[in-house]
Amino acid sequence: LASGYGRGRVVYLPAELDQAMFFYPNTYISAMLLNAMKWVAQDVPPPIEVDGPLVLATTFRRQPLQNRVVVHLLNDQSSYGRHSIYQKLQLPGQGLTGPWAVRREVIPLLDIKVHCRVPGITKARQQPENMDLPLTKTPDGIEVTVPRLEMYSLVVLE
Repeated sequence: LASGYGRGRVVYLPAELDQAMFFYPNTYISAMLLNAMKWVAQDVPPPIEVDGPLVLATTFRRQPLQNRVVVHLLNDQSSYGRHSIYQKLQLPGQGLTGPWAVRREVIPLLDIKVHCRVPGITKARQQPENMDLPLTKTPDGIEVTVPRLEMYSLVVLE
């Protein structure tokens, strides 16, 4: 349900789409959530945007006292099929549930773009690689490119 009052907007999602997205990631659910957030925000762009493949999971945290933003990047590919994690399988006489989440390989992600609109950012590092990332100025902030992501990295913007 989408509604507005005065200059404000609100979207109510009666189904647990956030939980559905967590347990069973789906392109249509993610598009619905993203479109709802953009519609509510109107013309205010997000402070951080990440451009990468759909298997890339991201989040960020602001640390205003340090004028720092930490962007978390997770290469969320699976070798076993994402949906199988949550299917319960009882093995007779063993009391075990399965299947087990075992990653058999890591396929790196390349050239991930992180766009930051937080003012005052002058440097970026990829951690734990401890690698400086060059800043590129954009009309509304800065952009950095993460050249390679194995499984998990942070982009620390200060």
